[in-house]
Amino acid sequence: MDSGLVLVGNADLTVYARAPDVIKVKFSDTAVKILIRFDKEVEIVNADQTCHELFASETVAMLGSYPDCILSHSQELQIIPGVGANITVGDNLVFNDNVLKARDEQYSRFLSGSFSVDSPDSPLRPTPVITS
Repeated sequence: MDSGLVLVGNADLTVYARAPDVIKVKFSDTAVKILIRFDKEVEIVNADQTCHELFASETVAMLGSYPDCILSHSQELQIIPGVGANITVGDNLVFNDNVLKARDEQYSRFLSGSFSVDSPDSPLRPTPVITS
């Protein structure tokens, strides 16, 4: 058990699961998405699965118009930037407080903080084609 209520004598003790941690934030190899990997399964609490709910306004502004944020599986969040996005390698994604927590844990600390975007692991390399 990661968390929960435990009776200790005549007192209730609430044990909180630790907050999920971000392992990696990087552009996908095609640079079409930003991938955020967590160290444990996460869930979105009391919010829609939108970039506006997940991230601070300064982060959402860098993601352009109508970005998509999708919890692709329980340990990865994908961001598809919108039109006019200007986010680059080295920029910080700032998470809103009290939105992401450990999955299936009633008592869990929430993820908070900011994380820098890294470059892709294996970026596509352009192949020049010369015609006469």
